[in-house]
Amino acid sequence: MRKIWPFVLIIAVTIAFFYKVVFFNLVPLPSDMLVGAYYPWIEQKTYGYTTNVPIKNPLISDVFSEIYVWKKLIYESYQSRSWPLWNPNMYSGYPLLANFQSAALSVFNLFFIIFGLVDGWSIYLIVGVFLSAFTMYWLLRTLKYSQWASLIGAISYAFSSYSLAWLEFCNAQSLIYLPLLILFIEKYFESRKHKWIMSISPVIFFLATAGHFQVLVYSLVLSSLYFIYKLFHDKTHIFSTILIYFVALILGLLISSIQLLPTLEMSQLSIRSSESQISGLNFGLFPWKNLITLLIPDYFGNPTTGNYWGILNYHETILYSGILAVFAVIWGITNWRRLGYSKFFLMTAIISLLLCFDNPFAKTVYWLKIPFISTSGAGRIVILFTFATSVIVAKYLDIVRSDRLRKIVINQIMVGTIFIAILCFTYLYKVNLTVTIRNSIWPGFLIISFGTTMLFRKSKYFYILVATLMIADLFRWGWKYLPFTPRNYVFPKTSTTEYLTNDHDLFRVDREVGPIMPPNTWSYYNLMSPSGYDPLAPLAYTRYYNLKLNHESNKTSRYAELFSYDAKDLGQFNVKYLLAQKNISAVEPTDIYNYKINLSDWDIVAETKNIGVLKNKYYLPRFEIVPPGSITVVSYAPNNIELNYSASADSKLIARDANYPGWKASVNGGDSTISPYNQIYRQISLPRGQGKITFSYQPTSFYLGLYISAISFIIWIVSIFVLNPYNNVKITSYANLKRARRSN
Repeated sequence: MRKIWPFVLIIAVTIAFFYKVVFFNLVPLPSDMLVGAYYPWIEQKTYGYTTNVPIKNPLISDVFSEIYVWKKLIYESYQSRSWPLWNPNMYSGYPLLANFQSAALSVFNLFFIIFGLVDGWSIYLIVGVFLSAFTMYWLLRTLKYSQWASLIGAISYAFSSYSLAWLEFCNAQSLIYLPLLILFIEKYFESRKHKWIMSISPVIFFLATAGHFQVLVYSLVLSSLYFIYKLFHDKTHIFSTILIYFVALILGLLISSIQLLPTLEMSQLSIRSSESQISGLNFGLFPWKNLITLLIPDYFGNPTTGNYWGILNYHETILYSGILAVFAVIWGITNWRRLGYSKFFLMTAIISLLLCFDNPFAKTVYWLKIPFISTSGAGRIVILFTFATSVIVAKYLDIVRSDRLRKIVINQIMVGTIFIAILCFTYLYKVNLTVTIRNSIWPGFLIISFGTTMLFRKSKYFYILVATLMIADLFRWGWKYLPFTPRNYVFPKTSTTEYLTNDHDLFRVDREVGPIMPPNTWSYYNLMSPSGYDPLAPLAYTRYYNLKLNHESNKTSRYAELFSYDAKDLGQFNVKYLLAQKNISAVEPTDIYNYKINLSDWDIVAETKNIGVLKNKYYLPRFEIVPPGSITVVSYAPNNIELNYSASADSKLIARDANYPGWKASVNGGDSTISPYNQIYRQISLPRGQGKITFSYQPTSFYLGLYISAISFIIWIVSIFVLNPYNNVKITSYANLKRARRSN
């Protein structure tokens, strides 16, 4: 029972945090914003409110407009027993699995297959948080911290504000594996059993398929530095130890080829390296005033209370790991010599913190254009700060029980002095005084409570009091920030979506820019569009889209949205319907719709009070034979398309689907060369007569990655058995050898 109770408690704490899901059947998804801010859903009056649905957090719309609709596509692909390689619904089609953030190969996608989309989503998030706490607890126990200290450190990690801020983006899964990488390195140096270091390989694969590229890179860098740190102190069999670690690392990356190779290909063809958005935001580096949020997370307000006045997006700058973490880090800095191996983690916390803030050291990453890191916001490295502070918390709790009262009081005075200095600064400069003072009350209460608890450190209830305070601290923040919404908010049917989905033709839909069906949300209904939003948007496609439809040359942006509504141009993109907002206060009927929309080119085929569905008179079909012939769509799936045709002469088939590397075509069983049409679409040559046409998406990067991954996995299995005979060899450490020599 002594070994089991911490895991039972972790389960209980996880259920307590997600009580709205477990007991009230709510969904951890910001769909309140979907139905409360956008047409056509906002027109529904079946949500239980006389006015619009209130929106809790308006800054995390990417969750329902990207992550959730990707998961639906992945779920449907696996249901149809095919790889989730292609997304036909945005940008006239582009890769799905290659998009790293989609986590199409994550093992946790099994939850969708077993439990369905909505329940699978909830379980996906809950299990990610639980396993993050579990692996962190296992690591801390391996580092020889007590059960209670390890448990509190694990909860600090899994429920930190960073972990919870990114929870609904499905990033909790990526937090599971960093503790495991450090754990297996530690186990190896403890036992010198090769199985531990070789266990790194599959962990790298699971991390590479978890959906967060920056966490993958940061985790590999930190674990490698920890390996070097341990090797420096051990100094035994250096060459063989480095060799086996190198083999494990390389095998892990090779096993991950099925994900990494498609992602590298997609990155090279995307707007990522040429987009100026990240540099325009100073690379996401924090101003130094944001250090205050280490102690007072909502000093600059919170989006859920409508008073956020900080820089960037709130969740991009969150640093808060709890009041207890501040006590622990300040204690660690003032007790450096007592940290032992934990010095590594304190240095990690300090360096990762420096890399978040605007200073020459942090900007070096962006000046040198370090691949994969320099194209993302600086705030993502907070994961290392959160991880490291959780270890320091465990160390602090184990030592503080036997520490002298004077040292404890000094630590409390330092934290209290910093807090009072912040309040004095706030009062003197009167910067949003009402918000900052009000949001300082709870942290002030916690500082007093933790400080008082430390005075009773020798009590048998000490750990329970500390755990209770920390859970109250982190849960309060998480419940304040995260929306949990009723199931009927999750992409409900509307008269508009029903009209569009009842048209079984192959067509695309677009929308007037504004509060109508925001980018990618149409994908939930399996509607397709030439528009889209994605940080890995195809570069050539988005440039042509902006040139042809918005008449903007050389514009590079992850947003492909309409600002011009020429029916003929949209017809070339297979756009059959345009959703437009109505001006219900217009005096003249001709002024009901945007003046940029020439209504003589459109038929109004469906209307609600606020929006209209306009049918394009110049709509061109998805597949067209030139000179004219007949074409029949036999089947249209994301990765495979089958057509029958009849042509009276040699002709061309125009396919208004994105031309992307990996697409192959065949006519009557023979390979056919795909050439560009209008730069972004496909066309092939057809012989006269009748026949069958097949388009299939078979990206070389994926299938090559699949073969490399399979072969590497077999090599990994063999290496486990080959190295197994050496597992029981007793290897004496360098330090023991020196002691033996001295005794002789």
